[in-house]
Amino acid sequence: MKLVKRFIHEDRKLFWAAALLLLGGLIIGFLWNDSGSGFNESGAEIYVSNDFRDLITNNLFAVGTIMLGYVTFGVLSIIFLLYNGLYIGLAIKEAYIEGVSIIEIVIKIIPHGIWEIPALILSGVLGFKSLQLLLHSIFLGQSMRNQITVHLKKVVSLIVIIVIFVFLAATVEIYITP
Repeated sequence: MKLVKRFIHEDRKLFWAAALLLLGGLIIGFLWNDSGSGFNESGAEIYVSNDFRDLITNNLFAVGTIMLGYVTFGVLSIIFLLYNGLYIGLAIKEAYIEGVSIIEIVIKIIPHGIWEIPALILSGVLGFKSLQLLLHSIFLGQSMRNQITVHLKKVVSLIVIIVIFVFLAATVEIYITP
């Protein structure tokens, strides 16, 4: 956890950018006003699985798509953070429309969400890292050659942390709060 705190502190601007994108998507999703009663009618599906491997695969795909922002200097991270936030907001809205109280929704999300949401946000941080490296070399005059070793260590560490968080979230979601 000390390593996670250090990454968040060192990359707090990237962390907050990713968190705000995810939150912004969530708010938009919750406030989305389609003419139906929820997003299932508009074609989206709430992903629910009782199979650990299916859930892991789905969640790794979600964080993986956000991490793809690394190769697009953050563009795909922006899109997929907003998309995942939208998806979460729509799922919360659908549950609320079906009569589940906000408190009950939060209680169902918190146990696995304490791992899954940071995994999504840290994926966004990783997705923005290539842009950060480029901007540091352009505007701060830092040589990419000097930064690359430290940068790659951070990227690998972030990937490991994200995968661990996804596995913890899935374990809690399947075995503790089904």
